[in-house]
Amino acid sequence: MKKKTGKRTRIRWTVLLLLSICLTLGACSAKKADTETSPQDTAKYAMEALKQLDLETWNRYTDNYVSTEKNWLGIPVSREYRVFNELLQPGLWKGKRYQSNYRFAQGLVKHLTWKIEAVRENGESAEIDMVISNRDMKDVTGNYLIYVMEEMLDGGGTGIKAMLKNLADLDYDKERMLSFLEEADGVISVRVTVTAVKKNGKWRLHLSESFINAFFGNFMADQFSPEVEKRLEELEGEYERKIEQWGDEFGDNVEKWAERMFE
Repeated sequence: MKKKTGKRTRIRWTVLLLLSICLTLGACSAKKADTETSPQDTAKYAMEALKQLDLETWNRYTDNYVSTEKNWLGIPVSREYRVFNELLQPGLWKGKRYQSNYRFAQGLVKHLTWKIEAVRENGESAEIDMVISNRDMKDVTGNYLIYVMEEMLDGGGTGIKAMLKNLADLDYDKERMLSFLEEADGVISVRVTVTAVKKNGKWRLHLSESFINAFFGNFMADQFSPEVEKRLEELEGEYERKIEQWGDEFGDNVEKWAERMFE
């Protein structure tokens, strides 16, 4: 994806930022015995857990967990994970929002397959060569961006409100995103070397960016197909012209609004 600057990239940047933060999935399933395993077994159990959306097992065999934030009473109020962040939060109510995210998660891993080709163990670390295949989902985000921008541009005098509403609802809009995901075609197979580290007698896979993008079927890719990229550039040009009609202060308001969301 070509790097652009200025007003015409603000809408794309804002939506991509929200997507990267809001992408959350989750479930739980049968537990694996918490016994010492080999790097190959660890990879096997982790990938099976991912396919089944068994996040308890997934967290056991990966370094998905990052940190916990507690209130002044020492009670956990939020946790940070590398993936599946929101649905792993403490005290999460599994209502409509959760179910929507869960269905989206099912779509992401529905066609996931993998093959462990080689394992190289060296003391407390290991490298695991895998071939990971999934539906090619690189254009899902791009198509959603097109939808958001077309909604905003078609809004006429209320375009600003339409866009802000779409962005505000982004974390609740997995059903619409799922429709784009289900339309994705083609299969992508990626060869990736996954690092495993042994700590306190237990192996865990490191969730690198390349590993995450592989099992998410290129969903997190920063480059869309030429067709999608061309349409986005057209819409960004229209957006830039419309911004001039709305006034320069709109772009600044969007940035301030986005910043407030993540304070």
